[in-house]
Amino acid sequence: MLFWERVKSLISEENITQGSLAKSMHVRPDTFSRWIQRGTMPNAGQAVFLAQSLNTTVEYLVTGTTYTKSHIRIRLDNFLDSLSENQIEQSLKMLKAAFPRKSSPCQVGLNIKCCISISRKNDGNTGTLI
Repeated sequence: MLFWERVKSLISEENITQGSLAKSMHVRPDTFSRWIQRGTMPNAGQAVFLAQSLNTTVEYLVTGTTYTKSHIRIRLDNFLDSLSENQIEQSLKMLKAAFPRKSSPCQVGLNIKCCISISRKNDGNTGTLI
């Protein structure tokens, strides 16, 4: 998947339009559309703005790498913002009990997803972490 394919996919995930994203970048929507059609790469500042607007990292937009610490932190921060204080407290308790301190990163990620999923089900909320 190329840069603009990832941008279009995230635009859809974030439930925004190309036009609104273009306007927030102070770029005409038709110019933004031409960038996508021609595969024109934005400058560094625009790429940073795009990444922030789409809750991801420039690294992900450019390379497709999704499991960097910064990408996971951004997604986790956004996800945690959607939880109630009670859900966060329940999740932290379950996380502490779910795995030892020296778990592999993969196991930690799976346990976090599992714990939050259980917490959300218990609290009547639904959604995904990453």
